[in-house]
Amino acid sequence: MTGEVECEEDLDSPSVPDPQRAAVVPYASEPSLALVIDDWGYDWEAAEAFLQIPAPLTVAILPHLRGSAEYAERAREAGFDVLVHLPLEPLGGYRVDEAGMITTTMSDNEIRSEVEAAIAAVPGAIGVNNHMGSKATADSRVMQTVLGAVWDAGLIFLDSRTTPDSRGYEIASDMGLAALRNRIFIDDVDDVTVVKERLLTAARTAQKEGFAVAIGHVRPATAEAIIGLLPAIEEMGVRLVRVSEFFERIEVAGAYPWVSRSVQVVASESEDENDQRLAHEASDVWPYVSSLSESEPVEKIEEQSTEEPQESVARERNGDDDQQSSCSATEEAT
Repeated sequence: MTGEVECEEDLDSPSVPDPQRAAVVPYASEPSLALVIDDWGYDWEAAEAFLQIPAPLTVAILPHLRGSAEYAERAREAGFDVLVHLPLEPLGGYRVDEAGMITTTMSDNEIRSEVEAAIAAVPGAIGVNNHMGSKATADSRVMQTVLGAVWDAGLIFLDSRTTPDSRGYEIASDMGLAALRNRIFIDDVDDVTVVKERLLTAARTAQKEGFAVAIGHVRPATAEAIIGLLPAIEEMGVRLVRVSEFFERIEVAGAYPWVSRSVQVVASESEDENDQRLAHEASDVWPYVSSLSESEPVEKIEEQSTEEPQESVARERNGDDDQQSSCSATEEAT
C-alpha cells in the first residue's frame, strides 16, 4: 500500500465487509492493453463505429444523459465493459453546473448521494472513472468519500489521471480498492495518424510492463485508428482486454458474493520473487488489492508534472467541449 491519506483522522472509513482470506490467482502474464473510451451518453453518430469494433473495449458512460442507460445496454451487448464516467470538479470552476458534478464544496453526504445516483444511472457498470476532476481528484476528503461509495457498490476504480496531483489511485490503493490508472491519452490530438502513434506507445508500454490502460474518446478518428491498428497490435503480441480482465474473481464471505482482486505478474521478477509478493498480497484481508506499477503514466502525464494548474483547466475545456470542434490541447479531461 502506498502513501498516507491527508487528515486521515477527519475522514470516515468506508463501510466494508470483513471477508475471509482468499487465495490470489495470478492474471495471465501475456502483455495486455485495455482501451477505455470516454464520454459515452450523448447521441453521437461516432459511438456507432465503436460498437462495430471487433475487439474487447471498455466504455465510460456519463450519467444522467438521455443516452446513458441505452448505451450502457448496447455496450454490454457488444461484449464491452461499462464504467460510470463520474463528473468531478475541474480547476477554474469550469462546467461545475454539469449534471451530477461532484464539487469540493459538497458535504460527504452530498458527495455520496451523487456517486450513488450516478452509478444507478448507468446500469451494469463494473467500475467508475473520473470525468475531468483536476481539482476534485486532488482533494483527499472528496476522493475518500467518492471511493468509499465506489467500494460499497462493489465496483472498481480507474484513475483517469487528468492531473498529476490526483489522489485517486493512491487513496484507492490505501483502502484496498481494486484500482487502475491511466497511462496515456491516445487522442489529445483529433487526428488518425497521431492517435495511431499514441496507440503504438500504449502497446509498447504493455509489452514492457505486462499491461497498460489507455484512454480515448468517442470520435471518428479514434475509432478509425483503433480499427486500423488491430492487426499491428496483435503482431506485437499484445492482447486487447476489458479492464475487468485485470482482476481475478474470487469468492469470499461477506456482503459481496464476488469481488475482484488485481494481481500483476511482473516480468522482471523471478518465479520465487513473484510467488513471495503474491503470497504477501494474499495475506491482506481486504476484498480488493491494488498491485499495479508505481511508475507515473507515460509521456503526457510525466510532461504535465511541471505544468501550472491553469493548464489543467485548458485540457479539461478542450477535451470536454461539444464534439462539433476538434480537440487541440492535451485532452486529459475525461
